[in-house]
Amino acid sequence: MGRSENKSWYIYDSGQYTTQPSVNCTAGYRSGKPRPAVTWWRDYALLDDTYTFVTGDNSVRNELEIEELRRNDLLAVLQCQASNNNITVPASVSITLDVNLKPLIVRVEPHKRHLSADKEAELKCTTSGSRPPAMITWWKGSKELKTGRTDSQTGDSTVSILRFVPSVEDNGKYFSCRAHNPVIPGSAKEEGWNLEVFYAPQVTLQLGSTFRQGEVKEGNDVFFECNIRANPWVTEISWYFEGRELRTNTSAGIIISNQTLVLQNINRTSRGNYRCSAANADGVGTSNEVFLRVKYAPVCNTNLRRVYGVGRLEAVRVLCELEADPPNLEFHWRFNVSERNLDITDFTSSGKESIATYVPHTDDEYGTLSCWATNEVGWQKEPCLFAIVPAGPPEALLNCTVVNHTENSIHVDCLEGYNGGLPQMFTIEVYDIELGKLRSNVTLAQPSFIIQGLPSNTALHLVVYASNGKGRSPIYTLAATTLQRAEKLTGKDFILFL
Repeated sequence: MGRSENKSWYIYDSGQYTTQPSVNCTAGYRSGKPRPAVTWWRDYALLDDTYTFVTGDNSVRNELEIEELRRNDLLAVLQCQASNNNITVPASVSITLDVNLKPLIVRVEPHKRHLSADKEAELKCTTSGSRPPAMITWWKGSKELKTGRTDSQTGDSTVSILRFVPSVEDNGKYFSCRAHNPVIPGSAKEEGWNLEVFYAPQVTLQLGSTFRQGEVKEGNDVFFECNIRANPWVTEISWYFEGRELRTNTSAGIIISNQTLVLQNINRTSRGNYRCSAANADGVGTSNEVFLRVKYAPVCNTNLRRVYGVGRLEAVRVLCELEADPPNLEFHWRFNVSERNLDITDFTSSGKESIATYVPHTDDEYGTLSCWATNEVGWQKEPCLFAIVPAGPPEALLNCTVVNHTENSIHVDCLEGYNGGLPQMFTIEVYDIELGKLRSNVTLAQPSFIIQGLPSNTALHLVVYASNGKGRSPIYTLAATTLQRAEKLTGKDFILFL
């Protein structure tokens, strides 16, 4: 619409809008008729032609209200036109909508992948569709993760890369990436899931609740519990006693049922350290060791000396050493001979040991000493027996054999005979037959001799015997020969035949 001299037009824009924005367009005039029509247009389409006359300032106003802004309203051009005829070009003014937008997409890669405890993981969060670009935050439960991340923006997209090391305690926690437009309250959008953290089994072993440590006795049934925490769940559980793997053996009273080890009718051989282990796809976990203390009645030590030789009117001190738990023992001694039993009172005791002093006065007072004890578990089932015999020289050695010989050594083994009731030692004498010379004289606690430093290719006479406090045994003799020394050969010694 062409302008005439008797009319003056002006158009302005309020510039304010919210999620339900409105835009005011006012056409003012000083003279002229008719009043202008004020309308709103978008892309040649009429949006609103409901204008009103404002009498106070001779203006016509049209307020355009947009009920709900949408994404396609971004950068839309709205035009307000004022016209009072069909001849001249309408006066107009345009505004461009710059719309703040919420994030449209939030995506985390890799998505819902399991993580491994104590190993660094890298996750990427991408968001787009926000204007201005969205801000990204990472969350584990209610705690924001602020370290180990790098962010970048391109257009309306924001990318955040997070590097963090999950722990076992993170398993099952809600983990999320959250994007929000800081100028739009309540615009946050997120993607998240409950973390699945894989870790090697964490294993602890404890004695079953039936007994407390220190209360287990021979004959009891006990069980161990192998407590396991693992993800994924374990594929194998193993049990160990003193480093040796245990297997179910019902005849021996060993029953393994998954996380439980049952020991039936235990005895002192069950004493020792137990542990369990478990394996899954992430590794193997081994428990603490639990020592099983088994209280038991006294038993004889297996290394006791069982025969004592003594002369008439000589005192002999007999050691009785026991194994027991607890070790506070009450000892008893008795002498048995010719269907007669005599309690022995001449003895001392200390811990698990007792020493009795016995003196045979006649030939009828040789026989057997019995020793036994009791503790809080009970009486010793089988006493320790010691033979008191007349002391004398040892018997001759048996089956002496040269088991090996070299250029300068021989190896002789014998079987020991009866020791005469006293500790015995063993002696070998080695003589050079040709020279009639003693080459070696060796005494040992066992009848196994290795004699070195002998001349080669020499015939030897060997004399072997045992001795104790009462004298020597008869001798055992045998012959031996050292090997001939190998001769060195030179080139002159060879004749080559073709």
